[in-house]
Amino acid sequence: MLVESTRFVPGAELVWRLSGGSFRSGYRYVLEDSAEQECATVTYSHLGNLKRISVATGQYRCRRGLGQKRDRIDVLDPTNGEFVAATNLGRNGTITAGDHPTLRLVFKGRRASAATMTVVDGHDRPAMTLSWNNASRSARRPFPQGRAILGETDLGDDLLIVVACLAFHAFAAAFS
Repeated sequence: MLVESTRFVPGAELVWRLSGGSFRSGYRYVLEDSAEQECATVTYSHLGNLKRISVATGQYRCRRGLGQKRDRIDVLDPTNGEFVAATNLGRNGTITAGDHPTLRLVFKGRRASAATMTVVDGHDRPAMTLSWNNASRSARRPFPQGRAILGETDLGDDLLIVVACLAFHAFAAAFS
């Protein structure tokens, strides 16, 4: 799973698709570029909690917040426990990636099949725009495939991939 820096230019497309799993074992999603090269594998528990994001440089552990921070998911480096990224879920959601400024999540549309979500920076410039392909409200497989069109961003390749995975998770959570 080698991440090439030239793949992630403005206008490039990433595809999020269900890769396997079941209700009992949990689900796996794959994030691919437009050439169908795998960029990340995302693992969920059987309860739908984000467990792990695997990118070219390694695997990141995901931890759900407790108490009032229950809608927060932290992505941590498994070797030293350092913060990599986090998302706050909900209609006013955000994504924080490393020491970069916080990104806001802007939702448009009421139904998942017609909705889009744009991840914008502090200057309201789109970092990526997400949409679902063939979204349904089925409890078993609500969002089998989605796509993201990249905008201008100064995130590095691996951090961009982690942000895209968190964005798809937040997008699905907003319509679940």
